[in-house]
Amino acid sequence: MNFFEAASLRLKQQLAVTQDQELANAFGMSKRAWAGRKSVNNFPEIELYALAKKRPELCLDVDYILTGKTQSMRIMENAVAATAELHALASASQEELPAKLADYEQRGKKRRAARKGEKSLGSVAEFPPLAPDELELLAMFRAAPLAIKAEAIRVLQGASATSRYTMQNISAPVSGDVAGRDVVHHASPPERSRK
Repeated sequence: MNFFEAASLRLKQQLAVTQDQELANAFGMSKRAWAGRKSVNNFPEIELYALAKKRPELCLDVDYILTGKTQSMRIMENAVAATAELHALASASQEELPAKLADYEQRGKKRRAARKGEKSLGSVAEFPPLAPDELELLAMFRAAPLAIKAEAIRVLQGASATSRYTMQNISAPVSGDVAGRDVVHHASPPERSRK
């Protein structure tokens, strides 16, 4: 099955139609024009985007029609790939970590360059050694179940607005060191006298 036939089949499924004539009508084409495109494997991609924009009530998933993958499938594939890469980083020893980070940086260069408006993370040499709180975070990440790791990655990638978890401020008396970006030293709260 060539691209035209596969995309046509997925479009027929989304429109709940069975005939090529019905697809041609959706695009405002004659059956002959549709057949001509079909004979040279020239699926009307631009017209499909225009149709989806012009007729939102059709709820066309253009990416699915063109690739055979739904948005949730692509998100899951990306999450699995990212988790595998982070697993490889997390399982690295302290000696292996710089080399693995450099390799990860090289493989991710194209992805980062493709993202508009994002700055490059720079080379591994620009990163300072891990702070104690970062080492603690890495240890917790290594020990976490896969679902927690995936959620952590999602939140760190900026998806916190759609996360099912919400950020909460908690006020409580604190003594000792508190982990954050930098360690904050707190004095013990004064004892309250009982009357």
